[in-house]
Formats: sequence, C-alpha cells, structure tokens
Amino acid sequence: LNHVFLHWVRTGRPFIAVAGTDQLALYHVEQARVVKTWPFRHSCLAGLAPLPGGRELLAAYENGIVGCWDLETGSFRISWSEYACEPFALAVAREGGAAACGGQNRRDWSGLVQLRKLPEGTLLGELRGLRRAVTAVTFIPGRREVAVGTGDGSLFLWDSGGQTGRPLTGHLHMITVLRCLPDGRRLVSGSRDGTVRVWNLAQGTELLSLSGHAGGVETLALTEDGSGILTAGKDGTLRQWDLETGRLIRTGPTDPTDRIASLLPIPGQRRMLAVTVRGKLLSLPIPDLTGQESSRELLAKAWPDLRKALASVSWPEFRSWLLSGAAYLVEEEP
Repeated sequence: LNHVFLHWVRTGRPFIAVAGTDQLALYHVEQARVVKTWPFRHSCLAGLAPLPGGRELLAAYENGIVGCWDLETGSFRISWSEYACEPFALAVAREGGAAACGGQNRRDWSGLVQLRKLPEGTLLGELRGLRRAVTAVTFIPGRREVAVGTGDGSLFLWDSGGQTGRPLTGHLHMITVLRCLPDGRRLVSGSRDGTVRVWNLAQGTELLSLSGHAGGVETLALTEDGSGILTAGKDGTLRQWDLETGRLIRTGPTDPTDRIASLLPIPGQRRMLAVTVRGKLLSLPIPDLTGQESSRELLAKAWPDLRKALASVSWPEFRSWLLSGAAYLVEEEP
C-alpha cells in the first residue's frame, strides 16, 4: 500500500515535513535546513489527513492508534485506538467534524470501515464483515456518504446509518486511490488492475474507463480547474487525461525505481507537486509532463541536513524509513 503522503497544510512558513516510524521532522524549504524534529514511538504510518485550519494532521498507524499531530508544538494526542483493527486508509470530512478510517480486522482479516467524530474520536458508525480489507476511503462533498474501496476491487458508498449504496462494479483488483470532484457528482477511482474509472454517483454508473498503465495505478490527482486527471503507475509512467472525454493527452516517463507515490496540484499554477517513495519532492509542469528541464527537484538539498538532524539513523536505513513514512508540503500563509 501507499505509505507516502502529500498534503497542503498551513503553519505560516513554507515547510517540508517528514514523518516516519520514530521521528517527525520539519524542513524549511527556503532556508534549506531542518527546523525541528520530534521523536515518537508508534508503528508504521498507514494514513494521513490534514484537519481544517491546517495546523494539525490526523494520523493512523498500523497498530490501530489514530491521533492528531500538532504542527506548532510537535505534540501527539491519541484520538482513539482499536488494536483489533489494522488501518489502511484515512479521510477527513471537508468541514472537519468526522473522519473515516478503513482497514481489516486482525481476528479474521475481514474488511471494516468506521466513522468517528472529531476531535474526540467517538464512534458514529461502522461497517464490518467485508470480504477484503478496506484500502481507500473518501468523503462525498455535500452528502453524508463515504466512498469505500476494498482489496478485491469492490467499490460502494456507505453512510453512518449502516446503509450501503449500489456497488460500482468494474475494477478487478485492489482499489488504491479515490478522489471525488468538489461538486460531489463524480468519483474517480484507481486500481491495481491498471485502470482509472470515473463514476456518476447519482446514477451509480461508469462514465469513463481509462486504461494504459502496464502496472497498477499508484496514485492520481485532479487538476486545479477540474478538467483533467494525472495518474502515476507502477510501470514508471505519469499520464494526463481529459476528464470529460477520457482522451489521453500525454505520457511522461518517471523513474521506475523511485516511482511517484502522491500527487497534488499547486494552487494558481499549472504545476503539480509529486513525492516519490524514496522521499523526493518534485514540481512537475502540467502542460508538458515530459519536459525534464522544467521539472524541479525540491528536495535536492534536503538530504545532507536531514541526515545530520536524524543522526541516529544511517543513510540506507533512512531511505527504508521513508518508505513507511510520509512527506507533505506545508503552504505559506498568504
């Protein structure tokens, strides 16, 4: 599963933050130095989502602990813990009042998803007994429903009252990523079967099926204007699609040994941020995904300082540590 994450959050200064199995580090982009590090003792990170206001991050760990990181103080408080559940996916509602957490039951390996009230973590509803683990969740804007994807390719809508909507059938393998358009009318899903599908939620029908990745779809992102989709696959390619017609606009190669794990559009620019499984942060131009000269590696100067700050971790170990951690960009206040 994807254990590298990229999110916009706000703390007043432009930071890169890296969270792994034992430390949280804040890296100042403009000054090219590590500003703060905080130790913590939890298992591997399984999900990460910013809370409204951008000063806290909700984090889910594979040992069943879910809690909030305070980006100002570096403190961590547990919101809830359920050791019988191994989380794989996490999402926060846009208004911030609820979180959805999906994974599997350690007792029988069946899938489950829970809806929790924030910040206290009170259980609002849960769905258990799914055939496979829940691997992706996202809230539907303007509705009380959560889109749920599982390890066998099942995809459906669920609400806290226990009702499940008509299944969205088409995927043949694990759902790896879900994104909903802001109007709440269309859902985009990516899968290890190598396809990206666009769904009409009102009718429960498939609008588009986009195929081309030779391996599974690692991640995807919608362009800021909502007209296109960028997808990154395990085959080492980055693809740009027209969301209305499904036309493949262009394909760009990436490093298959350090594939892109997360994508995020930069507000007000035709650029996309990308973070790789080895922790590199890239700025990619949307108009020309194959233009190597216009791509920028934002973390090129980060490694020496980051290694020095995390002196207890050797370089080879740190690269492995990043695979089970998270990287996200912290936006500067306007």
